[in-house]
Amino acid sequence: MKKISSYFLTFIFIFGMLINVSYAQTKENYKPKNLSQKIEVNAKDNFIIHGTFYYYKSKPPLKRPLIIMLHSLGGNQNDFKPLTTLFTNSNYNVLTIDMRGHGLSVKSPNNVTRTWQYFPKSTFLKYPSDITSYYKAIYDKYNKY
Repeated sequence: MKKISSYFLTFIFIFGMLINVSYAQTKENYKPKNLSQKIEVNAKDNFIIHGTFYYYKSKPPLKRPLIIMLHSLGGNQNDFKPLTTLFTNSNYNVLTIDMRGHGLSVKSPNNVTRTWQYFPKSTFLKYPSDITSYYKAIYDKYNKY
């Protein structure tokens, strides 16, 4: 009985490995389905806000619905990277933003590093304006949203 179960387990293991290998994607046949463009925007107070605009490669970025993805406190735009391909492959354009004090958006106009942990409440109140500035920059650049 032990011999049969050991053969059975070996068979299952080998079969599982073969299935896994047959479905594996190699570097040669992998082609990303989306393109991205890094964009920097000056907020109203000249704080530089960083973000990335993702769009499907075979279609122009114009006339596609836009999804704006905003991270939570302490996060950054890279939190959404796995979702950007899903959405761009579904004919959406995606904008991810490093909110003020997060990710790459930590330099004040006088080049001082400012992270969210040290922001007064008044700085957090600038977030809606930052998002509007970013949206306007995308609209002005692609003129279709």
